[in-house]
Amino acid sequence: MAAIKRSRTKTNFRKKRPPQTFTFVQNVLTEMALYPLVFTTPKVTLALFLAQLNKTITSYNKHIHGSELETDTFEVDYEALMQMLYDQADYVDDIADGRRAVILQSGFEAVTDDRTTHKNDESYKQGVSGQVKAVLKARNGATGYVWQYCVYDALGEQVWILADVTKYAKYNFNGLIAGTKYMFRYSPVINNTMSDFSNPYVMIVT
Repeated sequence: MAAIKRSRTKTNFRKKRPPQTFTFVQNVLTEMALYPLVFTTPKVTLALFLAQLNKTITSYNKHIHGSELETDTFEVDYEALMQMLYDQADYVDDIADGRRAVILQSGFEAVTDDRTTHKNDESYKQGVSGQVKAVLKARNGATGYVWQYCVYDALGEQVWILADVTKYAKYNFNGLIAGTKYMFRYSPVINNTMSDFSNPYVMIVT
């Protein structure tokens, strides 16, 4: 059996514009409130994180059309918010211990170490925005592959959608919503019969 890829928390916050960062922090705060068992002893408490977010949004709005002093104030506030993100990402890495599901449950994004191969020889990688590329090791006797992805309805229930049926062991999921958490799975078709679906693979699409 091939080794499982080691997931770790993505810390590309510097690449985001301030409004994107604010939305990202809000998502982390939402997950902190929903999953207190994940954030039992976080490096940054929910209350402190929320207070800094609100403070930074206020100073950002003032700096847009404000003075040099207001811009300086925003830069100080924004740097403090970024440091909280880095500190919290370190905490998530510690508790996740390579478990991608825990990282995603925390509201952060996960990356994987490509130096190893994924369990069951399957790979899901981010393509262009809104696209996920799935590549499998061809299954013996398989004449096709059924691909599905999961969305959530208004009640939070899982809804699996048929994406396509292909002859080859690869498929590009297109038209996905960036910033949304999805689950993906597949079923090899052997002797004109669908096999059991694979365990769902969870990732946030960018």
